Amino acid sequence: MRIAIYILTALLLCACSKKITPSVHQSDKDSVHVSERVSYRDTVVYSPVDSASIMAMVKCPTDGTSVVLSPLVARGNHAKVKVEIVDGMLKADCECDSVKYQLKVAEIERDFFQAKSEKRSEVKVVPERFIPWYMKVLAWIGAGAIVITVIYCFIKIKF
Repeated sequence: MRIAIYILTALLLCACSKKITPSVHQSDKDSVHVSERVSYRDTVVYSPVDSASIMAMVKCPTDGTSVVLSPLVARGNHAKVKVEIVDGMLKADCECDSVKYQLKVAEIERDFFQAKSEKRSEVKVVPERFIPWYMKVLAWIGAGAIVITVIYCFIKIKF
């Protein structure tokens, strides 16, 4: 008899259920993707031949001596300067050679891609079935009868 009471109590406890409440879960994801491409190319740059010249008048000193200057020529890596006095005039000529530069040029191309995703999940509440009032009354009467039976069995076993 005790086993029957324990089984009946376990069945009554298992018959209880929790009411399901609706819930909404939302998650957003934002991401940026960057891709970068680097390409190298060789380029040759030429500077053209160029020249410049200037002439200036030279004053003789007041004491009557004359200035004598032999032609001077100076050279650099890519330039040549020639300075001389011609008929009381100072003349300077500068000539620059052409220069060839070899350059390595890097071209960088970047692409940006931004993606945004949104995820929303919703738990729907399933409506309970409609139970008429007379069925509820019969359920309460049956529950009361079970409780009275359990109490009666408990009193009979104890005494």
